[in-house]
Amino acid sequence: MADCVTLAAQEVCLPGSDHKMYHSLGYSLIQALKSLATFEEEDLEHAIELCRNTSVITQLVRKTESGWIASASRLAKGSTSLSALKGMVSILPWTCDHHHS
Repeated sequence: MADCVTLAAQEVCLPGSDHKMYHSLGYSLIQALKSLATFEEEDLEHAIELCRNTSVITQLVRKTESGWIASASRLAKGSTSLSALKGMVSILPWTCDHHHS
């Protein structure tokens, strides 16, 4: 059963694994796990190469952070100060205060 699931996952990830970030990540992860199961030098080298390719693809598709995306990213990472949060403008037609009234 595990082999069937692995093959199905490979079939989903392989197409586009040379240029799509998540396909590449999934395929390289599957190959890395398989190589750890076999400990064959060829399998390990292939998995390492796939991980390197995934890293390159990720760097190519990663967008630079700017605008509200950068603000949200900083907030998620915990690097936004409280004063910056207080200065944010609501983009919703209502605020939490109005919603609960």
